[in-house]
Amino acid sequence: MTVRSAGILLFRRSSTTELEVWIAHMGGPFWAHKDARAWSIPKGEYLEDEDPLMAAKREFAEEIGTPRRPSSITS
Repeated sequence: MTVRSAGILLFRRSSTTELEVWIAHMGGPFWAHKDARAWSIPKGEYLEDEDPLMAAKREFAEEIGTPRRPSSITS
């Protein structure tokens, strides 16, 4: 079985036109006191019959605690 993962990379250009990205610290007891390699885009696995974009939106809401703001999404 193939493992599939979907995520959303939020980004913006700052007032100085630098690119800023949103990353999150992975949760759970394993990551509690670790920072090295513990940062990632909000993402998660999804089933073969599940839409990847819907899975990415769900994972973002679950991991960040709020749905993403409406904007254009490209996949």
